[in-house]
Amino acid sequence: MVAYSRVEDSLGGYNTRRAARAAEAARRGHARDTPSGAVRWLLYLSPVILVAAWVLFRFSVLGFAMLDVKSQVGVLEDQVTSLDTDQLPGTAARITRDTDVAVAAANDPIVRALERVPVLGGSETLLRQLTEATQSLATTVVAPAAQQLSAIDPQTLRTADGGVDLDQLKPLVEATPQLVSSYDSVTTQVSALDTSAALPPMVSVWRTFNGLLTGQQGNLHLANRMLPLVTNSLGANGPRHYLLVFPNMAETTAVGGTAAAMAELEFDNGRMTIVAQGSSSDFPWRDQKGLGPIMPTDPSVTNLYGDITYERLNLAFSRPDVPTGAKIAQAFWQQYKGGSLDGVIVFDPKALADMLGATGPVKLSTGQTLTKENVVAELLNKAYFTYRGKYKSASKNSHYTDVMTGKFFSAATASIFSAFLHNSSNPAAMAKAVVSGVKTDDIKLWFSNPDEQKQLDGTQIQGVLPTDNAKKTVTGVFFRDQSGGKMDAYLKTAATLTANTCTAGASNYVVDVRLRSTLSMAQFRKLPAYIAPKGGESFTTTMVYIYAPVGATAESVSVTVAGKRISQDEIQITQDLGRTVVAFPTRIEPGHTAKAKVSFTGASGTLGQPTLQVPPMYHSTATKVSQEACTTSPSQGK
Repeated sequence: MVAYSRVEDSLGGYNTRRAARAAEAARRGHARDTPSGAVRWLLYLSPVILVAAWVLFRFSVLGFAMLDVKSQVGVLEDQVTSLDTDQLPGTAARITRDTDVAVAAANDPIVRALERVPVLGGSETLLRQLTEATQSLATTVVAPAAQQLSAIDPQTLRTADGGVDLDQLKPLVEATPQLVSSYDSVTTQVSALDTSAALPPMVSVWRTFNGLLTGQQGNLHLANRMLPLVTNSLGANGPRHYLLVFPNMAETTAVGGTAAAMAELEFDNGRMTIVAQGSSSDFPWRDQKGLGPIMPTDPSVTNLYGDITYERLNLAFSRPDVPTGAKIAQAFWQQYKGGSLDGVIVFDPKALADMLGATGPVKLSTGQTLTKENVVAELLNKAYFTYRGKYKSASKNSHYTDVMTGKFFSAATASIFSAFLHNSSNPAAMAKAVVSGVKTDDIKLWFSNPDEQKQLDGTQIQGVLPTDNAKKTVTGVFFRDQSGGKMDAYLKTAATLTANTCTAGASNYVVDVRLRSTLSMAQFRKLPAYIAPKGGESFTTTMVYIYAPVGATAESVSVTVAGKRISQDEIQITQDLGRTVVAFPTRIEPGHTAKAKVSFTGASGTLGQPTLQVPPMYHSTATKVSQEACTTSPSQGK
């Protein structure tokens, strides 16, 4: 019994231990089958993580697509300016594909669901709307415009006879109104977007995009106006005749210089020919012959610049208003040369320099080689040393030099234009030369047809001062040489405008002007008589005309020459072109400086950005505009 009990106890203990071990094993197995807390959370959040990852992926797709759009727009602009028209459709197609991808990403159902999320939803909605607007811009403007431009072949756009193949331009001209309308539609759509629920960074994106669209809108409307005008001006609808005037910048006027050489151009179906040439010496000084003005006069012009403006062709462009000078030049040409002119083009030697940059150097029959770097000096200064004549009499010498330099100027410009017409350079380089000349005021245009002239309203090429201060508050500083020579090749000028527009109705504009002779007396004495006439006007004698902003009046005027203040009796304050004008003479001896300070107050209406306008000159006027910091409430429009 004892032995049995021991065995039973032994077996019972064994079984108990065995059962315990089995229970423990079962417990451990169950623990392995049950997820930990972290794993359980991971499993719970996995749908959220997948959604977030998907959203981030779609946003990355959208972001990369829009970055590529931005990059390709830059490529497209380069291709347009370089007339690389073959590549335009491919670039436009890539932009369209990128915008399609971006719109698909922004309209993903999961991404769209974010628009219902508080705080973030407004930004997501605005982002989607901007990508859709970009897509619309790509498909309705960029792609069709690229298609039209790709039809233009730069190699054949210029014909063998130096003209322009207008047939290549007509489809673009016809398509432009619809392109501009589509652009306007997108611009209106973007401007009207509700940004109130979007976060500041997204609002900033909208503001930038909206600014880019509205900023280019005016340029597109201008192109829509100008393209038909350009093709018509090139003779698309019959021959057109223009007087090309070359101002002599060694004799400064408000438009750039005295009317020196001239040429009548004919455009017929894109082909240009030089019909006739002349110089100011071909036309009589009507005041000396008792003939009077060539046309009815404007009292404002004669008050400031004298009747002589209408009596001598070379002084036609004295006023800072191209239409005034163009009408006088047209009247002289038509009366003494005959024919009928459709307009006048002012094209100064610095514009010729831009052309030479496109065509390359031009060799003249007289032996000189004109380049972009030397053409201004050769035409406006060195020629007077070359053709100073053999006469001892100043008057005879002047007449000889006038005729010879006029012929040289005419021959030079004819050679340059011939090179321009028959040069095989890239048309893009030619176009850039013209655009550069317009931007620097070296090229200006007037049409005799009032309807055509009106199309130029608001453009720089029109050469007029604005009639209000809405876009720019313009102050003008202009000069007219009075020396009777060509002394402005040795004149350097500077003008500074300090504006204070802080208080409505009490704006103030201070203009500082300096004129400095770069000559020494020894250098002056060696100048040819035609540059520095040996009479009472032998030094640099220049009239200065300061045109106030619209609505402003002169408050104070002081002028000093070589440290000596001139009399108030010599200072004229009057009105012209709807502005107050302060005019005064300066007579500067070699090495001396004239200084003037004029203060104007009370420019009227909405005040745009203060701007200083000066004429093109042999030595460009150094300008500076500064605006005083406001300590009071800003004026309207600032």
